[in-house]
Amino acid sequence: MADTNKTYEVEVPEGVSLEQGLADARAKARGVGIALVGDTGGGTFSGTADGRYEVDGRRLRLVVTRKPSFVPWTLVETGLKLVFGELHSA
Repeated sequence: MADTNKTYEVEVPEGVSLEQGLADARAKARGVGIALVGDTGGGTFSGTADGRYEVDGRRLRLVVTRKPSFVPWTLVETGLKLVFGELHSA
């Protein structure tokens, strides 16, 4: 895997607690072969790409730190959208 840093941001939807949003994301991640480990303070994810998430209020900052060079960014972004929802480049 190649080292890289690409950052995205996600808002936890209104009416959903941060805890519930992360629990939902963990369940979705398992379903698509992504390991999502952490809590409301932050954590890591690994699958096609590896990275971490940081929490700032109701916003999650997703930082992709490693991905195979042959895997296109669109595939990584699709996986993150399946787990976290709408992405915004940071």
